[in-house]
Amino acid sequence: MQKTGVQTFDRGLEILRLLAVNKRMTASKLAQEIGIFALGSIAMRSFPIVDRAIDTCVKLKMETGLEMAVATLFEEKMFYFTASESKKTFYDSNFPIHVSSIGLLLAHSMGKRTALRMIRASIKNPTYPGYEANQLYKTVDESLQKHGFLYLRDFLDNKINCAIKFQFERGEAGLAIFSKQNYLSVEESGKILRNTLEKLVDPATK
Repeated sequence: MQKTGVQTFDRGLEILRLLAVNKRMTASKLAQEIGIFALGSIAMRSFPIVDRAIDTCVKLKMETGLEMAVATLFEEKMFYFTASESKKTFYDSNFPIHVSSIGLLLAHSMGKRTALRMIRASIKNPTYPGYEANQLYKTVDESLQKHGFLYLRDFLDNKINCAIKFQFERGEAGLAIFSKQNYLSVEESGKILRNTLEKLVDPATK
């Protein structure tokens, strides 16, 4: 039976995860070392979101000066398609969910109990102390109800950090825009997020 692109993608990630555990290497590092994403030419072709994310990220930076990231959660861990602050694409990350606008947004979509469990586990990371799970969840929940997206000011080291959910070929992902230099109003942020999302999302998944 011929395997679909989704099956190939999932199997590739699972292979990377298992090997990374056994070898005590991150999946993305292992992929670089052994070139497993040369099965990735299949996965990458099956997931044009990667190319769309890279192109959109470059254009947004040139047009607005804003940074951008596109990511999903894989086994409750951040998995990035691209991020303007990184030179890598299509990689897993240990960046804590509780200080990631995309991580918080996608955790919230899993329901309150799961979200709080994930946020509490993330808060145990000593690198980013001083956060409380219930307050973070409340902030996300109130922002989504009020604006339809997550809007954060003076969060971590960013003046603004905003994120919105969307469907991609495999499931749910998030788009974030952020800036260390400039504030944007809710209205400005929402307009940029939605315009950027229009360029990013495959019409077939809308």
